[in-house]
Amino acid sequence: MIFHLLIVDDESIFRKGLSEYINWETYDCVVSATAKNGTEAIEIIESTPIDIVITDVRMPSLDGIGLAKYIYENHPEISVIILSGYSEFEYARSAIQYNVAEYLLKPAAKTDVINAVQNVAKKLIESKSSISKSEQAFLKDQFFQELTDHVVPDDSLNKLSDFDINLNNYYVAAFQLPDDMSMVGTLKDIIIDNKLNSYCFRYNNLIINVYFDYENEDTSAIIDNCNTIVSSFKKFTSLNVNAGISGYHHSARDFSTAVSEAILALSLNFYSSAHVVEFSSDYVAGKETFSADINLLLHDFENSVIQLDFKSASDILGSIFNKLENNFSDENTVRSICTQIYLICYRVMLKSNTLPTEDEYIN
Repeated sequence: MIFHLLIVDDESIFRKGLSEYINWETYDCVVSATAKNGTEAIEIIESTPIDIVITDVRMPSLDGIGLAKYIYENHPEISVIILSGYSEFEYARSAIQYNVAEYLLKPAAKTDVINAVQNVAKKLIESKSSISKSEQAFLKDQFFQELTDHVVPDDSLNKLSDFDINLNNYYVAAFQLPDDMSMVGTLKDIIIDNKLNSYCFRYNNLIINVYFDYENEDTSAIIDNCNTIVSSFKKFTSLNVNAGISGYHHSARDFSTAVSEAILALSLNFYSSAHVVEFSSDYVAGKETFSADINLLLHDFENSVIQLDFKSASDILGSIFNKLENNFSDENTVRSICTQIYLICYRVMLKSNTLPTEDEYIN
């Protein structure tokens, strides 16, 4: 299932950034074309199959509102995502009459753009009277991502049976992709080839594998399966891949926690000679885990520090605190996350035999 994107903006840097610096294929999308204004976009729409248009508001010739109006009147099957600056946001919202699917405030984070496109793609499929197998698989992946990012309400949990999912007794494994993101499909294929009563889906830069129907806490079969996947990937690509395994869980409501535990275990591979690490509550300061998206950002922060990529580390910290601010996080949560950031830096320095002055840094 592939969705065709059209990116419209009068700034070439923005068009290039959205089209080339996001690996759209891993999100079941392809950028079919770009345009510098609404007039050029209409010419492309009339000659090229397009599913989703991402457009700026202010452009010469024909702006984003005019483009949204044209699509609404002539191609209602195409969904529109509008990006606007802060001063233009209320103006952009006037396009609600043209069934604009999503609004994003510029400069939009890459993850926000990806999430908006995935939300729109999901709505496009759900609006169809009949759904193909590939579309059903896409919706299943989206549902697992919702379970990962949010506490899903009771009515949404009814979808578990629709997708033939049983989360009564399960483990979750998180596989770290190598730096080469083109290997996403290869890793997923290897996981599927070595399937052990499980289902895998992509979560940002990880592959999450859910192991169903485990009646006890014996993880030996899961560890063996993860090691087989790791060795197969190494043999096929000559690249290393690591995995973290969650604790044992019994409810769909715990799914986000299970993914968080797997990501936390995955973070400890740098400090272990093994490529597969199991979660232990001893790893968690104050016996507390954060949401999966925060734990993933902390994991990425740790990788950036390990690689001495401090620009990336700084950007990730900015994303973490933006999330905390947007979610109106309480003081204890912020303090706990700051402690985790400190512990990450401390254990990286410990690994390199360079210890900080504890009192100064913890303060």
